[in-house]
Amino acid sequence: MIKELQKSKYGVLIVHRRAWKTIVILAYLLYKALSNPKSDFWYIAPYLNQAKTIAWEALIQLSKNIPWIEINISELTIRFPNWSRIRLFWADNPHAMRWLNLKWAVMDEYSQIPKNLFWEIIFPMINAFGKEWFAIFIWTPNWYDHFYDLYKKAKKNDKWYTLLLPVTESWVLPDIDIEEDKQMTEPDQFAQEYMCDFGVAVKWSYYWKYISDLKNEWRLVKSLYDPVLPVHTYWDLWMDDSTAILFVQFWWKEVRLIDYYEDRGRGLEHYVEVLNMKDYSYDTHHLPHDAQVKELWTWATRKETLEKLLWFNVNIEVIKRQLIEDWINAVRSMFNYVYVDSWLENMLSQLSLYEATYNEKTGLFWKPKHDENSHLADTWRYLAMTYEGQTENINDYIESFTPDYSNII
Repeated sequence: MIKELQKSKYGVLIVHRRAWKTIVILAYLLYKALSNPKSDFWYIAPYLNQAKTIAWEALIQLSKNIPWIEINISELTIRFPNWSRIRLFWADNPHAMRWLNLKWAVMDEYSQIPKNLFWEIIFPMINAFGKEWFAIFIWTPNWYDHFYDLYKKAKKNDKWYTLLLPVTESWVLPDIDIEEDKQMTEPDQFAQEYMCDFGVAVKWSYYWKYISDLKNEWRLVKSLYDPVLPVHTYWDLWMDDSTAILFVQFWWKEVRLIDYYEDRGRGLEHYVEVLNMKDYSYDTHHLPHDAQVKELWTWATRKETLEKLLWFNVNIEVIKRQLIEDWINAVRSMFNYVYVDSWLENMLSQLSLYEATYNEKTGLFWKPKHDENSHLADTWRYLAMTYEGQTENINDYIESFTPDYSNII
């Protein structure tokens, strides 16, 4: 593995639990630091506590026999006699990483790290060194998330080194330990953490089972868009966070998801431009309940602002506020009628990661997490709350439609 990593700029390592992957990769960082004077090497964990407990003590033990090293506990940094450094960072404080000197980086537990962190912050720094850099991503599978997308991308690129190492192929654990772990863990958990199976259910996910059924029932369809049917949009609007738009068509009881768009830090003008660029015939734009709140700097609601920007063919509805439990149940009830365009498969993977918070002390589930998957999930909830009404409109249209066969001959 190490020889192959040395030949590549990127490494994507999918390794089973208890394989000592973090220790091995820290030893590799140590080797690179001693071999490359005046260079910075980073180990990045999702959270500060993880960086301390997973890597810091191990790094101290690996370095203890090297003379003349300087250990800075407050900054989690070790400086070596050749003026190279290994520094520990954590992803929940990304601004601390900006505009620093960096050649090599390791990102551990990558599925728990925001997917934009590497490309927006880390990559511009290491890319400044031309060919003399590398980036390594490590994780154990957790459904088809952004780490899985990265793994698929890496498999298609000769410059990337990939490793998928289940417990049956690593020879790290003896057979008796493997059998004991298999008996002590749930089958899904063993398949995920020891056999590196991406397709195992996400813990506490609201929609994983329904998405799995959708795929198994061949409701992931290529070229689903029908130009004859009108398009409805469902918005999750935020000013200082992501705004998401779901594009939907209805036919009988079918809910056809044809498109999805999400961006952040943009004004409503940008999203109107996105709508106009798409060759869709729009019926209704559905906004969340807080679109009726007046903004202090304009003294107009976002609904009123959107009506002005969409100055023609405007039909905007604001969805009433409901209990979040009712919204989630409505989405589950609707799922049997949902069809999704195949190019939106990544969107389904993102939705499957929408999950409840869990209190390990009390053993109770709490409200949904507010993270990067929340905005997409909100658009689905708004869709579900209007689903019955939309299918009734389609049925009225079908009943009133009288076919004309006069010119068929």
